[in-house]
Amino acid sequence: MNMEINEATKHGVNVFIFDWYWYDGRPFMETTLNNGFLKADNKDKMKFYLMWANHDVVNTWDTRLNKVEDGNVIWTGKISRNEFEKICKRNIDKYFKLPQYYKIDGKPVFMIYDVPQP
Repeated sequence: MNMEINEATKHGVNVFIFDWYWYDGRPFMETTLNNGFLKADNKDKMKFYLMWANHDVVNTWDTRLNKVEDGNVIWTGKISRNEFEKICKRNIDKYFKLPQYYKIDGKPVFMIYDVPQP
């Protein structure tokens, strides 16, 4: 990740957006952020923020099933209000307070991939 940060900043990129997933009541695929970016020696050279990729997971994610076009949903992106509040509290506590977290006018940026998703 040190190399990616160096190359990005060398070419004028100063913010990374990390896709962030939540399925079955827990986060998925945070390794690049937690064990890569946040542990990089040069992480202070740039900022990051999360984009919650709240879409359904279908067969195309599973290489064993990606040829099957049956619209099978493996995990749904839909969550309850209670689950949404749990996600928000977790991300505020874990990420939003970090000095590397990207803010506009002092407010943390959090993108939602599919806003109409109930």
